[in-house]
Amino acid sequence: MQAVTAAARRLPKLQYEYFSVRGAGTATGSKRRSALRTKWIAAAYCRRGSHAVLLVLAAFCALGALVHVGNLLGFGELAWHESPLTWKIGDIWWGALEIAAVAGIVARSPVGIAASMRAATSQVLAYGVYS
Repeated sequence: MQAVTAAARRLPKLQYEYFSVRGAGTATGSKRRSALRTKWIAAAYCRRGSHAVLLVLAAFCALGALVHVGNLLGFGELAWHESPLTWKIGDIWWGALEIAAVAGIVARSPVGIAASMRAATSQVLAYGVYS
């Protein structure tokens, strides 16, 4: 916990607010876990070398978003009106999630990393496990 606090002191004022979650020290249960998770994600932005890794992650998310938006515009393997409803829902959901991930990573927000991890795990489950 001291490493996170020391890292928070080195951050600019805008990013420091992610570390000072109100009630994080006194909260219990899911509020405390959520506050600690937010602190951990925000600490990833101030580690040395993480900027390049996060830009690569943003590039992969942008590529995924481009594929899903392309499917929405009819450039996929099937025309939009011929594709099944589950594909349409998936393209809309994952396209929006990938765009949110890219915007969050570029803005250095914890939402960016969380959205990219959620998009990756849900696609692995949908395409790998349940297909």
